[in-house]
Amino acid sequence: MPQADPIFQQLPRTPGVHSRCENLHASTKFKMIIIGMGSNVTSRWGDSYRTIAEGLNQLEGAGIPILRHSRFYRTSPLGPADQPDYFNAAAIIGTSLPAIALLSLLKKIETAAGRRSSVRWGPRALDIDILDYNRQILNWQNRRCQRFKCNEFRLILPHPGIESRPFVLQPLQDIAPYWHHPVYGLNPAQFLARLRGVKMGRIIDTVSDTYPLIQNLQSLHEPEKIAT
Repeated sequence: MPQADPIFQQLPRTPGVHSRCENLHASTKFKMIIIGMGSNVTSRWGDSYRTIAEGLNQLEGAGIPILRHSRFYRTSPLGPADQPDYFNAAAIIGTSLPAIALLSLLKKIETAAGRRSSVRWGPRALDIDILDYNRQILNWQNRRCQRFKCNEFRLILPHPGIESRPFVLQPLQDIAPYWHHPVYGLNPAQFLARLRGVKMGRIIDTVSDTYPLIQNLQSLHEPEKIAT
């Protein structure tokens, strides 16, 4: 019998945090992955709230179950200040796809939402990052490379910068409070305690404590499904 992943042990029933299919983590078919999502400009699917929701819908339409997702938060930009506030969320997903194949799918979803190449940390319709892929450590020594110098390292695991970004850590705290960074060994609450007073990327407010089920938003629009 597969052992329960410690991330799922004693998961709190947090208001506004949607959880379903939690027993899927015990299946040998799926690897446990955490993704982070952000948006701060209107996409082909609507405002940032609907864009992130539809991004989750697109994952499920591609056969990747959403095991648990966080509240949505409004956050201050990490990069240039002259841009709209962000909406951010995180989710635990299950898939048998290799990490690089999952990354390719996430990029297709971003493109379908209308994301285009932009300045680093600039406005974007949709950003989806693999934060942790089954605790794998990959290309970590290259995490400080500039993007244009590191095309051969498209995927770095865990995602660089988790430890310094409140807009990543607070949603992560919602869905995986017992997760520990594979390199640094700290959990989301411990990282957040170190970031008190940080202005860039801070949480401004919670968008909704009663976030609707993702599938309830599917009737708002019927975008083209993404092929895996």
